[in-house]
Amino acid sequence: MRVVVTAEARLLATPDGAVWTNGGSPYGYWTRYLSAFDEIRLVARVCEVDRPPPAAERVDGAGVQVWRLPYYVGPVQYLVRRAAVRQAARAAVGDTDAVILRVPSPIGGLLAGMLARERRPYALEVVGDPYDVFAPGAVSHPLRPVLRRWFPALLQDQCRRAAAVAYVTAGHLQARYPAAPDAVTAHFAGVHLPPAAFVAEPPPLPGRGGPFHLISVGSLEQPYKGVDTSIRALAALVAEGLDVRLVHVGDGRLRSRLAQLADRLAVADRVTFTGALPAGAPVRRRLDEAHLFLMPSRTEGLPRALVEAMARGLPAVGSTAGGIPELLPPEHLVPPDDPVALATAVRALLTDPHRMAAAADRNLRRARTYASSALMPRRAAYYRAVRATAEAPATAVRDTDRPPLARRLADRVLPGPPQVPAHRPRVVRVLGSLDVGGCELRTLELMPQLLSAGVELHIVALSGRVGTLAPRARLLGAHVHPMPLGFDFPVRFVRLLRRLRATVVHSDVATFSGAIVALAALAGVPARIAHFRSDGDGRPDSPRRRLQRWLMRGLIVCFATDVLAVSPGALRHGYARDSVPGPRCRVVPNGLDLERLRAPAATDLRARVGAGPDEVLLLHVGRPAREKRRALLPAVVAALGAAGVPAHAVLVGPHGADDD
Repeated sequence: MRVVVTAEARLLATPDGAVWTNGGSPYGYWTRYLSAFDEIRLVARVCEVDRPPPAAERVDGAGVQVWRLPYYVGPVQYLVRRAAVRQAARAAVGDTDAVILRVPSPIGGLLAGMLARERRPYALEVVGDPYDVFAPGAVSHPLRPVLRRWFPALLQDQCRRAAAVAYVTAGHLQARYPAAPDAVTAHFAGVHLPPAAFVAEPPPLPGRGGPFHLISVGSLEQPYKGVDTSIRALAALVAEGLDVRLVHVGDGRLRSRLAQLADRLAVADRVTFTGALPAGAPVRRRLDEAHLFLMPSRTEGLPRALVEAMARGLPAVGSTAGGIPELLPPEHLVPPDDPVALATAVRALLTDPHRMAAAADRNLRRARTYASSALMPRRAAYYRAVRATAEAPATAVRDTDRPPLARRLADRVLPGPPQVPAHRPRVVRVLGSLDVGGCELRTLELMPQLLSAGVELHIVALSGRVGTLAPRARLLGAHVHPMPLGFDFPVRFVRLLRRLRATVVHSDVATFSGAIVALAALAGVPARIAHFRSDGDGRPDSPRRRLQRWLMRGLIVCFATDVLAVSPGALRHGYARDSVPGPRCRVVPNGLDLERLRAPAATDLRARVGAGPDEVLLLHVGRPAREKRRALLPAVVAALGAAGVPAHAVLVGPHGADDD
């Protein structure tokens, strides 16, 4: 069996077809999945290059295939190429493949949503904490507070829906992102420490007066590793008279900014950036030259670099972020973004040889518990469980009506009383109004069957006018809520859904259904239906209208659990104009209550309208809208009269001027 694994790595492809990584996980890392699977398909973004960088390592090889996604860097490029990334990611998963998503990850999130909607099982490896990623100082973004709520809630939802979840921490991530009670769970670090990674005993201690060599390791693409905090702490230690130097292994776009910071603090001659180094021996040589390892990270899962440093017998000082407290004792932990505390902890170690020796010995013993020989049995057992889950999908799919992401967000941003469990299904039908029309009449025809089946039906009229059929709907037992659109409509609508604890939201308002199903997701409604009855919305075309339709279709793709249409043309208009509709989509033609057509009408139509027995009777049923084209009837009657054919036209529908 093949396993599909997603990764947020940025890989490089050369013209000969080889795929490389520059400072990431090479081929040997991915072969761990071959302990339970016959082949691994690694799904990641790939950039075409003429030649690999000097430090690059090969990723693909025997049993490891790379599935290339469109390359992007940053959220703006991701949004621009999201549709292509989504299509390529879904195409990577075959019908018989097992799926392991490494999260948090935009790529993993895309696939998790698609697989959940298709009711296919998937497994997770939780390797980081988005709550820490969007902590103050970790990232600069105007929407950071919102994103700090949104992405952790998304990861919580993914874990609850997964058939199996593995964590890189022993308890930190499990507490924040719990799996479903019946899911397969495991924990093992994402480190690969062969015997060569360990020293037999800690290295010799530095002299009391120094010089002292500090080291840190990590990417400089984002400020996650807190290297700026290390540089500020270094400046404080130098100001106190300590002979201290810092080496950082890793590269990224922030390197020049950090170099400028070191220059401003007058420690540029004491800070060295090595750039990216190949994993293994080159990094170990740098670690062996150091006396103390620093990791004042703002966000972490369980840091591989710290475990590797501990395996070299290095004392270490780290922050309290993520799984670092599972590796280091409290006296060697400091808050993130606190250079003063970091400098104090470093000074306490460097000036106390006995404390340095005890920390080195303790770290080496702790690192041995993360040796590959100790972790591989746990990994292999988890991968075998994932394979068994994929081979028996009927028992592995998580229940899709678990409390979703949107309900937890609604609980935080929309105050309201605690909800009581619903004792019967509650369906909220969203219409423009209950005026005479095909959609509205079909709703009334189905109402007796729904109500007799125990369904509680609520109708929301977005025009604010309930319509002429509202009294009949209320007589049948439905609840009608006028709710005109306005600035506060989202809050009012979500509060109504939460108060009712709606089971189903069925929206029949053309492409604006995208906004309706998105709000229903925010309110935690498990079933969200967008229904289309026409291949147009009757609105004139314009750039603004095209943008609005594009946005609404995107919301439908993301948040609708079911998409119904009366025809293939209507389905293409509402859901997928330029692509094949997804598995959630169904064409359900309009129906009629034939029983009411069996008996003749109480009055003869010809007598009622004054038509002669030999006249052709033309009947038009519809509202006065451009797409109904009823304004053509006078011309048709005149043309028939000119041809010697007497005709009489009857218009059935509300009064009003045609649009053309």
